[in-house]
Amino acid sequence: MPAYHSAFNAEGQVAACTCALLPFKGSKSYPAVDGLDGEDIIDEVLRIFRAQVFFRNFEFKGAADRTSCYLVTFVSKCISECKRHKTKAEADKALFQLGNKDFSIPGDVGFVLGAFVHEPESKAEADQFKQYFKEARQEVCQRVTAKLYLEDGTQNKHWFCFEKRKFMNLNNNN
Repeated sequence: MPAYHSAFNAEGQVAACTCALLPFKGSKSYPAVDGLDGEDIIDEVLRIFRAQVFFRNFEFKGAADRTSCYLVTFVSKCISECKRHKTKAEADKALFQLGNKDFSIPGDVGFVLGAFVHEPESKAEADQFKQYFKEARQEVCQRVTAKLYLEDGTQNKHWFCFEKRKFMNLNNNN
């Protein structure tokens, strides 16, 4: 069964720590480019998450795959966080806090993709990575509850059943 590689893999992308810094809807620092009316990296991650999470091995084909994999592990963390919250309103509050929480970057102890991304070569690269992924994490937190909860505000069992799955056996304690 082949892994889902990001459709955003391309040469010459802006990257930090070998992760692509792709524009996404809702970003303040990485404005959407023309033609981003369709799917962005966060939409792609939410679309492929339930299939992707089953993979124990993954061959990276580009920097966008690393970004996608990081966000897949973060979606897993969001699901774990929301498991304790029975309603969408409670989950939105918890995920708002999670999205604003400090997190590890490459080179820090406990960084989830430590073996797959390079450490920052400078403070500027570390700051760029941190800024991009803070915004991406916040955007995931805003969008994921629409998948995790049904219209009546109750938990969607077809998403919460993936709570225990760990993509590539990675445990996101970030």
